[in-house]
Amino acid sequence: MSKFSITSSRREDLDEVVLKHIRALIANGELAPGDRLPPEHTLASMLSVSRPAIREAIKRLRGMGLVTVKVGVGTFISQDVHSVVSNAIESSLLLDRISAAELVEVRQVVEEAALRFAITRATAEDIVLLWQKLAELENPDQAKESFVRRDIAFHNLIAQIGKNRALERMLGMISDLLVELSRQVVILPGQLEKSNVQHRRLTEAITARNADEASSILREHLQVFDVIIEESWKRDDQPAASAPKQET
Repeated sequence: MSKFSITSSRREDLDEVVLKHIRALIANGELAPGDRLPPEHTLASMLSVSRPAIREAIKRLRGMGLVTVKVGVGTFISQDVHSVVSNAIESSLLLDRISAAELVEVRQVVEEAALRFAITRATAEDIVLLWQKLAELENPDQAKESFVRRDIAFHNLIAQIGKNRALERMLGMISDLLVELSRQVVILPGQLEKSNVQHRRLTEAITARNADEASSILREHLQVFDVIIEESWKRDDQPAASAPKQET
């Protein structure tokens, strides 16, 4: 059966069915950036829907930034489709006012899962690359902002080594949303040095393929986010200072 085959969906509008189907193919990787969709009439035949339904679905996909239409050439999956999807998810999280505390909890779950995959799937080349990233992190002359970016890259690399693209993208998105919190972490006295000690221990545990030790170090490493959030809550709970009375 063709990947474009669909079954009719109750009384749902056919253009909506087509749109959801193509979005699902993008999400599961069956349609990759740069892939060309079949011509309109071919899609209509393959999906057993009318050409106007295909036309409307393509119009909406184009408005979302998921496809680009080249006149006289065809319709293609956008090269930056994954960024478009990530930005849409990030916007949804922000609009729903998902808290930093909730994101930190999700990051702990996602990164620990990615870590365990990394330990079982890392190649010798992956381990070499991880040690190289650690060396960049341990550069004593770097600015704190540079450290924040390298720290994010280090953790994202662990997810990449785990070879699960869903976890990798989820962690990357969450890390981007928490970047301001990361900036608050590195200005804590002695935190940069403490983080690097934990990064080294984590790299050693991954190299030794010690899953329990690596998970324990990761949980310890991420606890600092809880400290930052707790301090923020304390500041928010403090009553505002009253203005000094004016002498008459």
